[in-house]
Amino acid sequence: MKESENRKKDNEKWREEDLEAEELDHLKDSDLDEDTLYVALGDLMGVLFKTHKELTLGIVELLYTNVLSRALQDNQSDEMHKFGIFVIDDMIEYLGIELIPDKWPHLCEALLRFACHKSCAVRQAAAYGIGVLSEKSHSVFNQLAPKCISRLVEAL
Repeated sequence: MKESENRKKDNEKWREEDLEAEELDHLKDSDLDEDTLYVALGDLMGVLFKTHKELTLGIVELLYTNVLSRALQDNQSDEMHKFGIFVIDDMIEYLGIELIPDKWPHLCEALLRFACHKSCAVRQAAAYGIGVLSEKSHSVFNQLAPKCISRLVEAL
């Protein structure tokens, strides 16, 4: 992930140069490849969360503190936002509130924030996450339900 970030930063530096259209297209394709890599890594994380629950808590901490905050920044691409939301969805679905109770409010906040995103793929991932959140939150969802319903209605 760090190497991917470095490649994206290098691409940004190259954009500042006087490049031809073909070279700019190559940089755009390279950025898309990097974003696609993140989505694939998100899929892998989901499989690990599903199959190795407690053993992934160290990875969860790393993702939560170092990766998700960057992936969900406004200046990131739709693919990066989708990656972040996919990871959150999988954390909620496979780890549940029992294993990550301290992160639950922040994960919920991210889903609510992206439920009305301009990209339909990001919106769908966030709406899916809200549905899973309702299943996995147990009685805590009673407090979250009004915000979630309001945000889903807004997204529609």
